[in-house]
Amino acid sequence: MLFGVSGFLLQMFTVLLKEIFPQITVAVVDILYKKASNRKFLNVCKL
Repeated sequence: MLFGVSGFLLQMFTVLLKEIFPQITVAVVDILYKKASNRKFLNVCKL
């Protein structure tokens, strides 16, 4: 019984990870990319 429950939770966790993690990664990369591009833009303006 315990193994079945833990297996089910593991499956749920895996599904959540597959569904949510890419979205979080995309959001974080998008934010970092914008910050990086802003810095490059500022550096270009200084030059």
